[in-house]
This record gives sequence, structure tokens and C-alpha cells, in this order.
Amino acid sequence: MGVGMADPAYYNIHYTPLPENFILDGSPALQSLSSPGVIAISATNLQGPFLTREQRKLYAPYRHRKPREILGGSIYLYDYPP
Repeated sequence: MGVGMADPAYYNIHYTPLPENFILDGSPALQSLSSPGVIAISATNLQGPFLTREQRKLYAPYRHRKPREILGGSIYLYDYPP
């Protein structure tokens, strides 16, 4: 699963793209995910400088959650479901 601008397929990464309005807090909108996995969120999206107020709300649950791992200092990985 991934959220961001880079196409993971370019790096041969198997993924499920998340819709732009995807809610990451365990709400019913997550029914589109069929199995547990890892969500990748860029540091830029977590901080939200280029996002609308509504889009920033989507990432709010993850801003203070400890990531599973941080790749290259800019991609935060979170287990899903938490």
C-alpha cells in the first residue's frame, strides 16, 4: 500500500495505491484493503505543507504514531492495521 507521488512499480514494488481521500484511521473507508500490510507515507505528506486542510486530516492519525521504519529519512512505514 502506498501514498505519495513516486510510482512504486518503477522500483518493482508490489503495492495497492490508496485513493486520494483514503482515511487511515480505521474507518469503514478501509474496506478496500483485503489484507494486512504496510502503509508508506512521505514525510512531506505527513507534514502537509502542500495539502488542503481536509487532506491533512487524513494523515493526522499517523503524525504522532511511531513508524515501523523510516526509509531514506523521508518515507515512513506503518503497519496496517495498527
